Amino acid sequence: MTTANNNLETHYLRTKREAARFLGISAGSIERLMRGGLPYVKVGHLVRFTLEDLSGFIESRRVNVPPAGVSR
Repeated sequence: MTTANNNLETHYLRTKREAARFLGISAGSIERLMRGGLPYVKVGHLVRFTLEDLSGFIESRRVNVPPAGVSR
């Protein structure tokens, strides 16, 4: 894939169904996450998601578990 195509894919706006598939959740869960702060873009009456926002959403919910044998 060329750099131009790669850049286009990165900035492609995802639908609710595509965003749900990317996150591994149902379309209904996307609706709940939107109400809870999942960033999205409005294009007229359409709702779209950027890959950057979806990846950032995942990263913001990362839980760091201490290595085995380390107490809290």
